Amino acid sequence: MEFHGPRTQILDEGVATNQTTIVYTVPANKKFFLVESMVHPTTVAIGIGYVEIRNGSGVRVRHLNQINIDTQIGESPADHFNPGWPIELPEGYDITIVSNAAGLTVEGDIFGFEVDV
Repeated sequence: MEFHGPRTQILDEGVATNQTTIVYTVPANKKFFLVESMVHPTTVAIGIGYVEIRNGSGVRVRHLNQINIDTQIGESPADHFNPGWPIELPEGYDITIVSNAAGLTVEGDIFGFEVDV
């Protein structure tokens, strides 16, 4: 599969502590091909941050990029390219970033291509 044209950067900013944040929802009449994602901490804390994909009902269908965070800032997981990429997401699917600990802020970088269906 080949893609042409600019890729879409969905997020490159901090996500608040101890919460799940939807950073992108595939619009109606579109598909999104997720090419790369990663997550890394921006605060010193203990916890886990990760990227996940949820279907239109909010049910997690894929769990990506988990990173166990202790005291390292700016560390990125080695698996930001996962087997089977790109991942095709139909309309209504969400890409979320999760920070599961109080005091933990994570940052995500998500790239892909939005195409008409």
